[in-house]
Formats: sequence, C-alpha cells, structure tokens
Amino acid sequence: LVHNGDLANYHALSAYLRQRNIVPLFLTDTEVSALLFDLMDRVYGYPLEATIEALAPTTGRDLMMLPADKRQLYGAVQATHLHASPDGPWFFIIARSHPEARRWQLLGITDTSMLRPQVFALQEGKVQIGLVASEKQAIDAALESLAAEDERICPVADRYWSARGGSHTDGGSFVFTVSEPARSNGNGHPRELVVTDKFGNQITT
Repeated sequence: LVHNGDLANYHALSAYLRQRNIVPLFLTDTEVSALLFDLMDRVYGYPLEATIEALAPTTGRDLMMLPADKRQLYGAVQATHLHASPDGPWFFIIARSHPEARRWQLLGITDTSMLRPQVFALQEGKVQIGLVASEKQAIDAALESLAAEDERICPVADRYWSARGGSHTDGGSFVFTVSEPARSNGNGHPRELVVTDKFGNQITT
C-alpha cells in the first residue's frame, strides 16, 4: 500500500484495530491504512466494493443518488465501520495478488473530501498499461521512460481521468485487474488488463 497524505484520526484507528487484536508495530499511518484494508478484505472477507465503502464512505447527495439496494448496503457498512474510516487528506494505491485465481490488481482509492488528487491513465495498444499517480505529469514521465526502452509503448496514454471520492457515478475508486487464462500456464495465452470502477463498470479507451 502506498499512502499519500495524513490521517487525522490515526490514534482512533489504532484503537479500532487494537479492539480487534491487531496491534500496529511501526506507529505510522501508512501501516494503519494497510491493516485496515487487510481487516476488511482478508479477515472479514468483504466484497471489494464494501471494503472501499468502509474506508471512503459515500456521503450527502451522492449517497441519495445511489440505487436503493446500494443505499441499504452502504448504510449497513457505514453503521458498522464508520470509526474505521480514515479522516484527513489521503489516497491509497494498493497492489495485491490472487495467484490461485491467476489475478493481480492495482487499486486506487480516493478520500471523499478529495484533499489529495489522484489521476488514472490507461493505454491500450500493442501492450496494455494502467497507471495511478497523484499528478498527470508523473504518469507522462513514467510512460516516456517506458517508451524509450520499448517501441511498443506510446509516451502518451489513450485516456486520463481523475477520481472524485465517494462519487455516485464511479465511487472515486478504480481497479486495474490483470488476469491470466487458467489453461495458459504462462504459454501462448496473453494476460488481459481490465479496468473497472468501484461498482464494477468497465473503463475503456
């Protein structure tokens, strides 16, 4: 997990974790962030959408704009885990792997106050590339560096977009998933990159 920002409620989050027998070792808000995600995702086994909602709850008008089933789900998540929601300026970039499912993911989660910008990019040519950063300039610098080493890569992405934390349209969170066909065994069947928002809607170029 990469964390850009500061958690104003670090001590409250640490107490929340200790109540669940999870004790931070390094006294940093980045560690607490990783432990919170792990608690929701691995320990509780929540669907990714619910985990994101616990960390970055949808509020105000955006919550009311959601379908009834989403409002009910998100209301239950917030009632249960509101004290686990990081406060202050932050965004997370999380990398995780599910080797048993031949799936690898990069997640970008933006706080609902949007006090830290988060930019996403997608390139789909001879190779697929997904990027997440705090600034478009960083993404362009990465692509320029890659293009200098590999002629298949363009120094400019096909699509750039920003996240709006807690949005009813995309949830302010995006997931880059690389999957490998089960029968490939690494030979002959290329991996595929699919980008979706918090609600599972696919992002394309």
